[in-house]
Amino acid sequence: MILTDNTQRLLRIEAKLDAVMKHLGIQFDPRDQIAKLANNHDKIGAIRLHRSCFNSNLAAAKKEVEKLASGK
Repeated sequence: MILTDNTQRLLRIEAKLDAVMKHLGIQFDPRDQIAKLANNHDKIGAIRLHRSCFNSNLAAAKKEVEKLASGK
């Protein structure tokens, strides 16, 4: 698979950010942000974030967002 220059640059930035976060002991859980979006009536934004973070399909993301929004 051929990646564009921007995609390659983004992958390098993400790898560097991951290394910095690991060094500082920072853990990122996107589910907190997804739940916040869902609870603030932005379910579409929550679904988009879920899909991008977890590489999930639309149905799975919608199901998880509904679960997070209901507090389960």
